[in-house]
Amino acid sequence: MRRDAGFYALVTVVVFGVETAVYALWRTESVGMLLSAFFTPFILTAAMIRSAQALTDSPQGALETLRRTALRLLGVAIVNFFVVWLCLGFGVTLMMTGDFAEVLMGFATLATSCTLLYALVYVCVEPPSWALPFLAVTRSIELTWQNANVRRLVLPALLFTALVAAETALQQWLTAGHVRDATFLAGTPADALTAAPFAVLLTVIYFDALARESRRAT
Repeated sequence: MRRDAGFYALVTVVVFGVETAVYALWRTESVGMLLSAFFTPFILTAAMIRSAQALTDSPQGALETLRRTALRLLGVAIVNFFVVWLCLGFGVTLMMTGDFAEVLMGFATLATSCTLLYALVYVCVEPPSWALPFLAVTRSIELTWQNANVRRLVLPALLFTALVAAETALQQWLTAGHVRDATFLAGTPADALTAAPFAVLLTVIYFDALARESRRAT
């Protein structure tokens, strides 16, 4: 998959450039959040589809990868919003409050979201269906608790938790300094730069879980 590094880098640069240009036209927090809801999932989707092609030894051209990315983008955006924004983001926010009860609730939220990470890959590589996001969630939970696969999700979960915590702290610091674009500057560049590596790592772990499931069945 090293040869695909150029593809990941190009998609990241182009998507981040477009996102920044569009945000610059309005420069409001609501616009920034709306853009992140689709631009970051676009990078995730493209990287997962591309790495899945490499792992299954079925390479396809860049244009075909982007076409499939467009078809799967909505499903990934829905799952990404639920898993990353609502579960992981909310969990990290609670854990940073300092209140013991909220810290425990935040930890429980993070643990729950960890079991849903496979859903991001599922919606990219499995056969299309109108119920794909819902199937992805149930399949992710099933895979997570097979053969102790949950241990393989600890690393991406910890990495993303650290990223969200760092972005939250940076946003608070920029806001305290009365920086107008604090939310955009604290989150968007980091999200764009880390989306592709995170997607590749998660895809590798997902296919490893499928392989372990197949070996167990035989």
